[in-house]
Amino acid sequence: MSSKIRGPLTEVAQGPVQVPESLLVGALGVLGPPRQIGDVPSVGRAYVRTAAPEAVTAHQTSAMPSDVAKVIQDLVAEYEAVETLEARVAKDADKIETLLQATEYMAQGHPAEPWQETSIAALRTEPAKHLAQAIINGAPNGWWSAFAASYHELRAATRGDASQR
Repeated sequence: MSSKIRGPLTEVAQGPVQVPESLLVGALGVLGPPRQIGDVPSVGRAYVRTAAPEAVTAHQTSAMPSDVAKVIQDLVAEYEAVETLEARVAKDADKIETLLQATEYMAQGHPAEPWQETSIAALRTEPAKHLAQAIINGAPNGWWSAFAASYHELRAATRGDASQR
């Protein structure tokens, strides 16, 4: 998060109800305008017009206290401008999510290579590019298979020890 909005967000986060800054920022990723206005995939953008995210945010925050609304509006503007490291990381997180979906579909036999390729091409940060390579080079269900295989052993080892529960 850029320093220009860190102060006001910290004040909001430390208000009457203590809310961690990271939770507020994360909520914008889940509840922010792109998700609420349909998150139109690139192949549909030629057919569908949506409101500008800043306009959606202005409307959705209009009944909030002005200092809270400003923080949220500034975060959305920062995210949309993609000028800060935080905004680039947030955009990359969105693309990693689509990459994971495409990879899952491919594992099920659906042709999603173009979707996978455009997700990777849109990544901006080196860590996201490395993560993308790990995703496409790994088995989509590999983590689950290893967990499931070790679960019974884990349960047997921890059942008798109350400190492990």
